[in-house]
Amino acid sequence: MPTTTNFGLRYPALSDAPNGPQAFQNLASDVDTLLTGYHGYYRQEITGQSIPTSADTKVTFNFAVPTVPLGIAYSAGVFTIGKAGMWTLRATVCHKWYSASTTTSAWLGPSSATTTRWVLDTRQQPSSSPPVNDQPLHITHTREFALNETFALWTWHNEGSSRALSVTYGGMTKLEAEYKGAK
Repeated sequence: MPTTTNFGLRYPALSDAPNGPQAFQNLASDVDTLLTGYHGYYRQEITGQSIPTSADTKVTFNFAVPTVPLGIAYSAGVFTIGKAGMWTLRATVCHKWYSASTTTSAWLGPSSATTTRWVLDTRQQPSSSPPVNDQPLHITHTREFALNETFALWTWHNEGSSRALSVTYGGMTKLEAEYKGAK
């Protein structure tokens, strides 16, 4: 039985023996699996993580709040994919800025220290402005992951001394993961 290019939905070929009920059951099963998805939501706890200056640092989450069964495991700053396929990752990282000209960055990438950044957001506070707290960095990335592939949410700043991630911004520091289906 052939499948559709984008989502792998099964359908009968013109050369297949007629069996309407089986064809509809296959299609319904494929669509049900595709639409179920796996969603996860991770939020930084109220005690903000301390981020050293000028050092690539994994964001570590104090607890996870899953919305449905995940298909992702988390431990010590490392996320592990439990279901191969396309995933969309959305992250928000909120730094507290204390001085002008501070630059902050956040990115998603491999779980081990590397220069690879799948997607990056960087902000610099203008030198003429007063200090502003809770400037969020937002990143979204969709890619195909292999089973048991790992990744991390990373951040960096050049404030000059360690600073905590903000916990007062409405969105807080978080990572959301959504399974899009097998490719």
